[in-house]
Amino acid sequence: MNIESLLLSLNSGNEREISDLSYKVLNIRDNQVLVELAHHLVNIVSLSRSSVWDGLAEKQKILISVDRIVRFLERVQKTGCRCSKYFICSYSVYAEAERGWVKIRACNSNQKTSESEIDCQCSACGQRFSVHESEAGFGRRATWQARHE
Repeated sequence: MNIESLLLSLNSGNEREISDLSYKVLNIRDNQVLVELAHHLVNIVSLSRSSVWDGLAEKQKILISVDRIVRFLERVQKTGCRCSKYFICSYSVYAEAERGWVKIRACNSNQKTSESEIDCQCSACGQRFSVHESEAGFGRRATWQARHE
């Protein structure tokens, strides 16, 4: 992802484009690219001020998307890995495993409650996670916690 085009898109004021961009950033596979993006965090943080978007009807939605990017890149600065996204959004362990982003090590499911406890590991950095999946609304919700062993 090109840094200049990212910043241009973020400055566009187009809510849909900024929202889409926030999820694209969360799904960048290359940790080097993410670390490089994190170096430009100061430019993105400036866009998280409410006054920047005064007068736009979609101001609140834009701020949510910019905040998502900022929180993620702040974590990337600390960890250096894409798996930081699991603390930002509720990603399905099985979908992430299918994409090759994590490896499932163990799973305990309770059919009565439709809940699962899953032990998985980031395929990039090796960080292990305990993930609790349960029914929520019209789908499933995953809560990711880092394992320290």
